[in-house]
Formats: sequence, C-alpha cells, structure tokens
Amino acid sequence: MTTWNDEQLADYECALETIGNVIALKARDIEAEKAKPVPDTEWIAKLRREQTDLAGERSRLRIGDHNAVARAIEQYGKLVRASI
Repeated sequence: MTTWNDEQLADYECALETIGNVIALKARDIEAEKAKPVPDTEWIAKLRREQTDLAGERSRLRIGDHNAVARAIEQYGKLVRASI
C-alpha cells in the first residue's frame, strides 16, 4: 500500500484545482465571446477544445508523478495569476 505525505497531497490537490481554474477561465472567455453581437465561432470552438485538453490532462495527472504535478502548478498557475 502506498502512502502519500501531506506535501504530496497538497501539491496534487493544488495542481487539480489550478487546472480547473484554467478550465473556468476558458468558460468565462467563451461566454464573453458568445455575448458579442457577432461571436467568433472558430474562437469559441478553439476555447472548447482547450477545455477538453485541460480536462484530459487533469484526469491523467497522478499524485506520484511529482514532475507533472509541479509542472501543472507552475504552468497553469501563471495563467490563473495573470487573470487576476
């Protein structure tokens, strides 16, 4: 049986939440585009594909893959912070 330490658990949860926040940012951008008088449907489709890719990445993330967890926090954390 594998056990995880508190830091691994916290980092994993942070990575999952950070990816989820980026998915939410994409949803915000989709809604903003849809609200325009003439929405760019190609842009909306691109944002939806990005959401799908992010959801897939989040579902493939494993607590034991420290490098992938750290990379997700770093990469997507920048996007979340930039949106504030």
